[in-house]
Amino acid sequence: MRRQRENPETKRAGLKWDDEEDQKVFSMVKEGKSMEDIAKDLFRTPASIKTRVVILTLNEIKKNPADPEKLMKEYGITVEDIQKYNEKKKSNDEKKQNMTLSMINAKNLNPTIKDLYELLKENLVVSNDIRSMLCKRDDLLCDKISNLSINDKK
Repeated sequence: MRRQRENPETKRAGLKWDDEEDQKVFSMVKEGKSMEDIAKDLFRTPASIKTRVVILTLNEIKKNPADPEKLMKEYGITVEDIQKYNEKKKSNDEKKQNMTLSMINAKNLNPTIKDLYELLKENLVVSNDIRSMLCKRDDLLCDKISNLSINDKK
């Protein structure tokens, strides 16, 4: 990704998409431009353009489920494209989950009572800070929160 961003032709690779770019992608696809041409115009990769077109098409199908084939044809997306996207998304989600689990295991989380006590203290400080900010913002809200806190202790 870093190399792609260093390349002037793909300097927006991996960056968040905005609504304006989404509209450009759709209009350029409707004009019959290739994924490569769209990628050059938007400084992204052809693969990211294809993925974005699939995502946008799926979003359109959710909004207008009456004729998905028409929308897929309009945006040049096939059932195979959607299947590939879903498989890649599932694979990426599994990788993220595995990475999270390995990070947890790497930290060998067997908290002691002292660790739990420290965590609770930190949460109490944050909770009090939030309560204080809300109280400053709105005295009425503070009264309601205080009443909730008292009722929770019973």
